[in-house]
Amino acid sequence: MSGITLETLLSALGVDETALRQNLGHVEVPKPNDQSEAEWRAIARDLKRSNDALLQHTEMLACGLGACPACWGADPDCQECGGVGHPGAFLPDERCFRRFVVPVLKRLTETLDPHDDSPTRKETSNEQS
Repeated sequence: MSGITLETLLSALGVDETALRQNLGHVEVPKPNDQSEAEWRAIARDLKRSNDALLQHTEMLACGLGACPACWGADPDCQECGGVGHPGAFLPDERCFRRFVVPVLKRLTETLDPHDDSPTRKETSNEQS
């Protein structure tokens, strides 16, 4: 199978190359001549696994924040929400909310200075004393 490209492999694995590049940022992909077919397949499997994990985490975070997991309210043509699914648009999924949001709220509650009217962290107030 000579002349196989990364795009062909990603397509065969059902991976959206644009979404993958957006999720992974900049990934240096070796030139086709530098890799054997087996190495390309391994690279494609790893990229798919990484992409799947990122998509799963993004979906859980969106659900925990009450946002559309497909577009986060950014796509007026979204089939899931019609573009209205920004964070807080829907009731959050309780399990995802507890996993992602509650720890942040606890941290903020512990670090806010109750004697300060502004949302200043205790660390900042203690450093100035």
